[in-house]
Amino acid sequence: MKKRWMKSLVAVFVFTVAFSSMRQTVKATSMDENTISQTDLLQDEIGEEITQEQSAVDEIIPTPNAEEPSDIMQDENDVEDNETGKEDEPEKEPEEEVVVKPIELDQQAWANTYLNYTKLRKAKTVVTQLKLQKKPKKTTAYTVTWRSSSKKIATVDQNGLVTAVNTGKTKIICTVKAESGFKVVYECEIEVTNPKFAKSTYYIAKGVAMDLGVIGTKTKDFTVSSSAIDVLTSYKSRPGYVRTKKTGRATVKAKVDGIYIRCTVVVTDPVLKRKLIVMGVNQKEDIVVTGHNKTSKITYASGSKKVATVSSKGVVKSARVGVSVVKVMVDYKELEVTVAVGKKQAVSAIKYAQRALGSTYSQNYRMRKGYYDCSSLVWRSYRPTGILFGYSKNAKNAPTAAEEARYLVSRGKEIASTYVSDSKLRPGDLIFMSNRYNGRYRNITHVAIYIGNDRIIHATPRNTNDVQYGRYSYYKDMVVCIGRPV
Repeated sequence: MKKRWMKSLVAVFVFTVAFSSMRQTVKATSMDENTISQTDLLQDEIGEEITQEQSAVDEIIPTPNAEEPSDIMQDENDVEDNETGKEDEPEKEPEEEVVVKPIELDQQAWANTYLNYTKLRKAKTVVTQLKLQKKPKKTTAYTVTWRSSSKKIATVDQNGLVTAVNTGKTKIICTVKAESGFKVVYECEIEVTNPKFAKSTYYIAKGVAMDLGVIGTKTKDFTVSSSAIDVLTSYKSRPGYVRTKKTGRATVKAKVDGIYIRCTVVVTDPVLKRKLIVMGVNQKEDIVVTGHNKTSKITYASGSKKVATVSSKGVVKSARVGVSVVKVMVDYKELEVTVAVGKKQAVSAIKYAQRALGSTYSQNYRMRKGYYDCSSLVWRSYRPTGILFGYSKNAKNAPTAAEEARYLVSRGKEIASTYVSDSKLRPGDLIFMSNRYNGRYRNITHVAIYIGNDRIIHATPRNTNDVQYGRYSYYKDMVVCIGRPV
């Protein structure tokens, strides 16, 4: 297109130059007839040449059509575009406007809203406020309605105020409806309880730690408080637990499921009149408890019914030789009574030694009234039964522990030469011990009378320097002989 346009310009330029030259030639020539004729001829020739040149130009540059833009105009536009450095850009189609429906806006607006409670456990009569949290600020007009799925259990007003009525479970339903047609439902599960202490008054022995026991609810996370902390204290780490400290009375309070519950605790001090009962076969003895509440129920249980049984009233009946531990439960405290059932002579010896409890230990005055050493206590306890360990009944001095052991061994009455389980022992057995070399039989230095349930009785300079109870297991490494006189 550009080459054709340039050729056209060149042709027009040549024609113009030629025409101008011819005009100058005519003016210079004289104006005679011949000259005029020649001039006319020349003009005719020039006119023909102009006509021919114009035809050539028309062929090269056709006449523009009104309906179609000419190539020259188009090319000029192209030149202008090239001069300005701009290129044709496609026209952008207009974007369609996105219209969001009101219901969709409401759906987004209420997306983060929730009830302040989704689960509740409340006692009867407790009132709780339910509220919608993070309600939207921009939304279409809406309404909020509240209802209970069971008004017999809990009711709710149109402000979300819930009242627990009767025990059971129900749902509180909150419905939001917007003008856009949007709807959303929120629910809260509620369990109505009736918490209370298992008893209105507790009688609890001193030194007992226990759970008072709250019934009517599954709630365990609560603490109790005492009106008299010197009588009773509570455990913050253990809900419902208390520990009694001394005799007295205290009011205990706890907040459970939104209400306060109360009870009274009376602290008692039950004791056994006898912790050890020594008896023969086919005998009866009473277990006596004092210091407890008169209305408290006392329960008894024998550890070995083959040895001894016990009635609901605390009457023990022996059956055969052996030891039974009777457990006594009173005011939530467990007490123990050791029942030692032995042969008549053994029982007699033990009871004699029991009467000597507290008497002074002395080797120098071992045969005087109110004084004992270990071997004289054994000999003097068994002497009334006729067991003298080789000595005469009227002897002014008692045999040593080593002599008593030698006597039993010589009579074939040794049952062990070292420590054995107390389950193999019987009341009245003698435990011989050694803690140093003394040149005597088996270097025996001490002797004690076995009663039962790891208990012995002996005269010893240890502790209070008198006749006292002790533990058989304490001398485990010292035992060198165990004899059975009866």
